Amino acid sequence: MKKTISYILSVAAAAAAMLSCTKEIVQDQPMQEPQDGNIVTFVANAENPDTKTTLQEDGSIWWDAGDEISIFHAAQVGMKFTARSTEPSASATFEGTIDPNWWSSNDNPPYVAVYPYNENDILEADGENTDRVTLTVPSVQHAVKGSYDRKAFVSLARSYDHNLQFYNLCGGVKFSVDQEGITSVTLKGNNNEVLSGKVLVGWDASGKPVVDEVLSGESSIQLSAPDGETFEKGAWYCIAALPATLSSGFTMTFAKKPSGITQEHGTVTYTQGVSIQRARWGKMNKAEEQATFEACLADNVILYTTVFNPGNVPSPLALLKTEEGVVDHYYDADLGVCVLVLEDASTLGQLFAPHKTYSEDAVWEDGMIVPSIRRIFLPLNVTALDKEAFRGLADLEEIYLPSGLNSIGDYAFLGCSSLEYMFLTEQFTFDQIKHPRRSSAYRGSGPQPTADLLKLNLPGSLRTIGEGAFTYCEEIDQGFIIPASVTHIGKGGLQ
Repeated sequence: MKKTISYILSVAAAAAAMLSCTKEIVQDQPMQEPQDGNIVTFVANAENPDTKTTLQEDGSIWWDAGDEISIFHAAQVGMKFTARSTEPSASATFEGTIDPNWWSSNDNPPYVAVYPYNENDILEADGENTDRVTLTVPSVQHAVKGSYDRKAFVSLARSYDHNLQFYNLCGGVKFSVDQEGITSVTLKGNNNEVLSGKVLVGWDASGKPVVDEVLSGESSIQLSAPDGETFEKGAWYCIAALPATLSSGFTMTFAKKPSGITQEHGTVTYTQGVSIQRARWGKMNKAEEQATFEACLADNVILYTTVFNPGNVPSPLALLKTEEGVVDHYYDADLGVCVLVLEDASTLGQLFAPHKTYSEDAVWEDGMIVPSIRRIFLPLNVTALDKEAFRGLADLEEIYLPSGLNSIGDYAFLGCSSLEYMFLTEQFTFDQIKHPRRSSAYRGSGPQPTADLLKLNLPGSLRTIGEGAFTYCEEIDQGFIIPASVTHIGKGGLQ
């Protein structure tokens, strides 16, 4: 038999008030334990409006219509409860369905609750620790005018009864812009500090959530404008971030709307040390005011050059592994480069079909010679290369990687036997498409390459190199620089 059981539950989400502490209210309202049935209604009350999830004009944060939370109770998987309110309010009723076996009274484990709900969050109940949660603060966030991405601003609660008091895990930056046409803003610590990613969250002595361990951290956060448009001039927006000490300051990069394959980027760097604190917003008005904008490769565009015989090959375009997420794919005759336009280039999977080293008799099944890839130029906003991203590109000699790259997946460059050069995207100019920095043409027409050009330079933000990432990259024989930021190298990652 199913039975509806009502609880009065104080769920006070601690406000992230601008540069000031918030009031965190604990209410003591005893509750009965569930008997049988699996339909449970939580009524959330708070006496003070400073404690919810929608950012108000006065800096307070309220619960919003449709908000969802996870509640864990000695089970790895959290149960979802949804706010039944129809508009932002200081109190909300949460309702959800639970499995009767989910309830446990053994050893009196605590309730642990997480906002927002994410099915991938896991309760790490190991030994004496029955209250730590693995969760993710996303590195790609979507702007909300006057507020923040609700999937990014994480708060947690822990209790041994049914009174839950939420406390924020994140802090962040609240900013406005003074120019039209800005489509994204990226925040990055100047020492590549972890600002987002997958973390294990525990509790300090006062009962507030803290990051116990970074499992897969990322050093940058990109906030895209609402609905794929542009940031409104003078309006306020928020970037949610993990608490961090940015000892050498931080950098904000502002990208404007693309024009063809180019996009203007402007950067502002602050060198004074600052801290991102839990439940605090650092406020920046006209954040891009001192930025100088320059034309760069558009955030959703990848360029590449091929090895092919124009007399025999109908098209210089390399074969794609998949068409999923591809907006356009064409050859730019003026630049002499192939253009691949994607819906989103922040995380790259395997785009190109593997190929053998080019030869005159390399023929595809339909009789067409297969053009193979020699050089690849990635945009600034790429943060991850997924498993096998460039596997099997045997003629690939040179690639430009962005300084914000956080991870190189398993076997990402497996079999790239010709790969010799890695440069930073920030060093890229369109002139280098026709005159490669390492080519004989470049050496003959300009300054001779320095020692730095003979090394494979990995970005300073890199944290993870996957298993077998550079296996069978036979030209990588010396000068391979591993950044100090790297915390994990998989088996055979540099073999």
